[in-house]
Amino acid sequence: MANDVVIYTSNTCAYCRTTKQYLDKKDVNYEEINVDEQPDRRQELVEMSGQMAVPVVVITSDDGMRDVTVGFNVPKLASSLGL
Repeated sequence: MANDVVIYTSNTCAYCRTTKQYLDKKDVNYEEINVDEQPDRRQELVEMSGQMAVPVVVITSDDGMRDVTVGFNVPKLASSLGL
């Protein structure tokens, strides 16, 4: 099963860097949306997570189900990605 993975980040977020390193290590392809560099996308972040905190990882499965992980949460990410 393929997943569409999007990670919302900011320039100064250490947990964002750690989350991207984790995804890279697991060979997970993802789209990064940096809300510092793309401020017009901040509203998406709030709609997905209900807050402005980053990182937020949104995983959409082939069947359209969406899973949102706020923060660097390895067990939840691994489960959501089927790792």
